[in-house]
Amino acid sequence: MRVLLISFLTVFFLAFALLGIRFWGLSMPYQKFDHEFLKTPPLSAVRVLTADEARPLIQRQPNIILWLDIHQSRDRQLVVIPTGQLEKALTPQTLGDKWRGGAILHRYDLSEVRPLIPQAPLLQDMLKAFPDQRVILNVAANVEGVDLLLTEAVKDFSPQKRLLIQSDTDVILRSLKDLHPMWLYGTSWADITKLLSFDSIGLGPAIEFKGDVFIVPPRINGRPAYTDSIVTEMHRRLKSVFIGPLQNADDFAKAREAKADGLIFATPELWREIEGVPASPAR
Repeated sequence: MRVLLISFLTVFFLAFALLGIRFWGLSMPYQKFDHEFLKTPPLSAVRVLTADEARPLIQRQPNIILWLDIHQSRDRQLVVIPTGQLEKALTPQTLGDKWRGGAILHRYDLSEVRPLIPQAPLLQDMLKAFPDQRVILNVAANVEGVDLLLTEAVKDFSPQKRLLIQSDTDVILRSLKDLHPMWLYGTSWADITKLLSFDSIGLGPAIEFKGDVFIVPPRINGRPAYTDSIVTEMHRRLKSVFIGPLQNADDFAKAREAKADGLIFATPELWREIEGVPASPAR
């Protein structure tokens, strides 16, 4: 009988403590970060690789946001190329004796891999080609000093107004935010995992989130990366919510149902399909 009573009291006090933590989180006040990047609709972004991919999108939708995947080479060049394309390009078969691991550009000088990814532009060239466009920089290069290198690369392109810095890696976002606190920042996978864990026990309102924009993919490792309650919580905190990169129409439908503020399309082709925009005629 005593054991049952102790067990009951333990569960009761634990539930009481969890409720207290939840209500404490719900009582926290939040202030909207009124950033220029988020003021111009629509908040639609498309992942592009080259300027030739971007130009037709901008002609159709002048305010469209460009999503650029950024990798750093060993000789400290910032290159625009999706990780998936790196995985296909950097293989033992394509590199032979020069192969030092796939999908990680910082193991190679750009001159070593340029023949394998000739279409991949430098970051500065893409920013220079579209001086008025808003851009999400998805920084994949977790290399020492990438924060300073990126700072130098974007300094002449109004980073405080037209750039949103995103990375799956928490240390990149934190190091850049320490350097430039008034820039706009997204969400690391560590933040997403933490939110999912606390949301599963009803403590989403109590978790700390320092990002300016909640950016979340549809899935992480094959599992849903967000819930309706997480999106609701981010909106309660006056955060804009971007979902993507979306891979298909089903991802798009779920993101719309979740009332995302911004949508990120994985390819120009998917954006055209969803938005009903015809492809540009071949030249």
